[in-house]
Amino acid sequence: MKKKLNFGKAIKIIRAEYDLNRKQLAKQAGISYPYLTDMERGVKRPSADMLTKIAEALSMSASELLARIEQISEKVVDVTGDELYSVEQPTADFSKEVELKEQKVKNKDSLINDTVKELKKLSFDDINILLKIIKRLKHSTKNE
Repeated sequence: MKKKLNFGKAIKIIRAEYDLNRKQLAKQAGISYPYLTDMERGVKRPSADMLTKIAEALSMSASELLARIEQISEKVVDVTGDELYSVEQPTADFSKEVELKEQKVKNKDSLINDTVKELKKLSFDDINILLKIIKRLKHSTKNE
């Protein structure tokens, strides 16, 4: 039996649970307001990347967000019959893509934590020198 996921309705409900309006969630997730609006209205289906960004903005993993979307979708479809935009349950490829995105986020967080630990060992002058080097690298990378 196919499970229907109503991403738009579920994200709208979750957003309301976090007491966020669309502009706030879009800004926190780093996605455009029109994209979020279209997603909530069922015009667009969110990619794994978008779900990961929304999950991060809500301080949860993408798999937790998907589980919540599935839970809400079952209630929405069962109670109202509303299927403005519903799709089959995510495929294994989609789930794998979400897991890879989560792993990248964990690796990035780990790298940031390790970097902060090392920076705490440096003097103020050394940190200023590193910041200048980083700015030069960013500038030279933009020019390439």
